[in-house]
Amino acid sequence: MKKLIARFPIDPYFLAGIVAILAAGLFYRAQLGATTPRAPALASLPAGFTQALDTLGAGRSEGRPGAPVHVVELFDYQCPACAAAHEKTAAAISRLVEAGSIRYTSYDLPLPNHANAIPASVVANCVADEAPAKLAAVRRRLFASQAAWEQAYPAEPALLGAIGATGVDTAAVRGCVERTGPDRAALYRKTWAASRAAGVTFTPAWSVNGKVVPWPALEEAIQATLQSSR
Repeated sequence: MKKLIARFPIDPYFLAGIVAILAAGLFYRAQLGATTPRAPALASLPAGFTQALDTLGAGRSEGRPGAPVHVVELFDYQCPACAAAHEKTAAAISRLVEAGSIRYTSYDLPLPNHANAIPASVVANCVADEAPAKLAAVRRRLFASQAAWEQAYPAEPALLGAIGATGVDTAAVRGCVERTGPDRAALYRKTWAASRAAGVTFTPAWSVNGKVVPWPALEEAIQATLQSSR
């Protein structure tokens, strides 16, 4: 083997190039897996699960309470698949809420392996407190700008910088983060504990009247449920 290496020496730059190509391929596969829809891990949300999250004060609802269809979303701002789902579903959810067809409840579920997911949720929910009309734009911006803040430390300056383009008053949001951040972070840890106990440990998780559906089939499932409720 030594004689073979001596006879055919390996250019270190060539070797570095091969390593870089392999690393890029592995990164691409990881990103593709993160954003490609997968079959739901559960057929339906466990009984009493969303009520437990509501008791914690973790939910945010839109739409009329008596709507025939209740859509639930659990998401993580640092989750690439959540960003892909949001891009494809936000317009339809907004349209159906405005039409009175659905009630939509979202739950922040920052996963423990995403270091900046909790700070992102704190910032977004401070926007909901300070400027609720800006929340939709801020959510869209946070998902679209994951690369700008997901590795930042500390996270808050990068997150506030990312949402500044929406026109939100970042000084007011910063003040809210300082006042409420620790309590909200504790809430998200409780939300994760409750979700893990119920077996809901993945994001994004969507359900239509309790039945878990993959997000590409969300609008189809909503329309089918609306038809069956008439």
